[in-house]
Amino acid sequence: MKKQLAAASRNPKRFPAYRNAKLPSARRVKDLLSRMSLEEKAAQMVCIWREKAKTFLDEDGNFDYAKAKKAFARSHGLGQVGRPSDAGCHLERRQSQDCG
Repeated sequence: MKKQLAAASRNPKRFPAYRNAKLPSARRVKDLLSRMSLEEKAAQMVCIWREKAKTFLDEDGNFDYAKAKKAFARSHGLGQVGRPSDAGCHLERRQSQDCG
């Protein structure tokens, strides 16, 4: 991290302020928001709840990177995953509505 911070001071475009943990959070947020498109900002309001099994989980309820990449290829982001504990059909007492 020290090397990254040193590089940031020499070339701030290469290491954006929003990634610098030593800066105040308000400055980091302002920097990040200034870099985001309106579509990316709107995508932060998206919540995946009932579609978890279809969009990014394998048959065992584990995260599947390839499946997620395909499902969100045309997306501008994802704000949150709602109720991740109900995602796996194999879990007792926490079965997803997607599992029937």
